[in-house]
Amino acid sequence: MKNSKIIALSAVSAAFAVVLLALGSFIEIIDIACVMFAGVAIMIPLSKDSIWGALLAYLTSAVLGFILGGARFTVIVPYVAFFGIYPIANALQIKYKINRFLALVIKDVWFLGAMFLYYKMLVIFSGYDLFADFSMIPENFRNFIVPALIVFGAIFFVLYDSVMLKMQLAVNYIVNKLKL
Repeated sequence: MKNSKIIALSAVSAAFAVVLLALGSFIEIIDIACVMFAGVAIMIPLSKDSIWGALLAYLTSAVLGFILGGARFTVIVPYVAFFGIYPIANALQIKYKINRFLALVIKDVWFLGAMFLYYKMLVIFSGYDLFADFSMIPENFRNFIVPALIVFGAIFFVLYDSVMLKMQLAVNYIVNKLKL
């Protein structure tokens, strides 16, 4: 009986994630927000300590999101590279009691790498390089844009990590309150 509940929660999790990924694929202005929220959907099986259920929901949602989202790589790549698997990494960090500061640094570097990959995907598919095509910014300031984005991205991730850890507690509370 317990396995059937976990399978059902994983299916619900995958369905929410697929809907969000498809929505992000078709409405470009909210694509990265939908990708982030799709990661929250993966937290549902984790509320029952099912890493396998979350992993299966992640893989299923990535494949179905790719198909139903019109094969839009700029949505699927950040989801697959970071946002979809990130809640599972948090669960493993907590389960194996990995030093939270070490884990934060590793996850922060991972996040920055995934965002760099996301940026490169945008350049490849849109043909527009934000940094190279900014003619209104003086040349000497362009040298500082990338380091500034790295610093701001690292700071953003620390806030994001804190919010997502609290979000997992909220998802746990909701799932337990619903007696799922």
